[in-house]
Amino acid sequence: MSDEKQPSEAPVEEQPAAPERGWSALSLEKKLSIVVIPVLVALIGAGVPLLMSVFGDDEAPSPAPSSSSPVASPQKSEVPRFSGVVGNFEQARAFLTFLEDNDGGSVQLEEVGFNEATLDDFIGDPGQVTYVQVWTECSPDLADDVDPDFSMGCLAVSFEIEGAETQDTQTYLQHGVPVYDGYFRVDVSGNLQNGVSPIYLQPLTRVQATGG
Repeated sequence: MSDEKQPSEAPVEEQPAAPERGWSALSLEKKLSIVVIPVLVALIGAGVPLLMSVFGDDEAPSPAPSSSSPVASPQKSEVPRFSGVVGNFEQARAFLTFLEDNDGGSVQLEEVGFNEATLDDFIGDPGQVTYVQVWTECSPDLADDVDPDFSMGCLAVSFEIEGAETQDTQTYLQHGVPVYDGYFRVDVSGNLQNGVSPIYLQPLTRVQATGG
C-alpha cells in the first residue's frame, strides 16, 4: 500500500450574500418619502384654491379686456341749420347773423332761397349758382319804390360759392330764384370791396360737415 498523501481539499470560502435590490432594499425612511411626499403635494395642490376661495378677497379680479370688445365710434357733430328765404335789408339780417356766428365752421342750409334777388344780383344758371348778392343798408334810407344802388350809398353782402358742388350740396335756380341747399364751410372775410362784403361758402359732403 502506498504511503502517498492524498491532497487535502482546499477550504471553501463563503461568498458574501448579494445585496438586496428593489423595494425590499429601501429603508423605512426612504419608503415613507416615496409614498408620503407625492400624496402631500397632491393634497396641498388641491387645497390651496379652496383656501383662497374661502379666505381670499371678496372682489373677483377684473377680467382682462377682450380684443373683440366693441370700440365706440366717434360721435357725429351737430351742424347748425338754417332754412327759409333771404331778402334784402332786415329780411337778410337773420341769415347774416347765422353765418357770422358760424364763421370758420360748417353749416347746413335747407333750400335757402334769395327771393328778392334780381338778375343783376346773382350769377348762375338753372343748374348752378355761384354768386348771390343781397342789400343790407342804405344811407339815407330809400323810399319803398326806389331800388337800391351803390351810387345811393347802399351796401351789400355777397354769398360766393368756392369749390365744386358735392353729392350732398347743390345750388340752382327754382322758378328764377337762386337756391342754396346742402352743407357748406363758412368764411366771413369782412373785407368791404366796392360796397360789397363777401362771404365765401365752400360746398361739403354730409360726412365732411358732420365728421362721420
